[in-house]
Amino acid sequence: MDFRRLLRVPVGVSAVISWADPNGLLQRRSAVARDMSAKGMFLYADSPPPLGSAVTLEILLPLLRNAASSMRITADARVVRIQPPDEEQEEPVSGFAVITDRYTLKDHPEEIHQ
Repeated sequence: MDFRRLLRVPVGVSAVISWADPNGLLQRRSAVARDMSAKGMFLYADSPPPLGSAVTLEILLPLLRNAASSMRITADARVVRIQPPDEEQEEPVSGFAVITDRYTLKDHPEEIHQ
């Protein structure tokens, strides 16, 4: 049974995740955002951040029809669930869910740093 109360929107866009490891070193990974809601999102990554990590997400949305520029979303979030890779898939990849503390939507995005 699905207990989510908020509508999840499928997005399928590239993202960059960053967080500090236990030694305080900045870690950055590429990911794909599967879906998002007002309070969270689910992403796929080869190497997800550890459970409980505070992360920053950067997502570049595709250019919309008649738009002068694309939009960039940044979000502060916390990893609340890790989904191990499905070994039966041709290219198994891990997934993870985050709860977002805040989103920021910006015009004229700077390039996302990978």
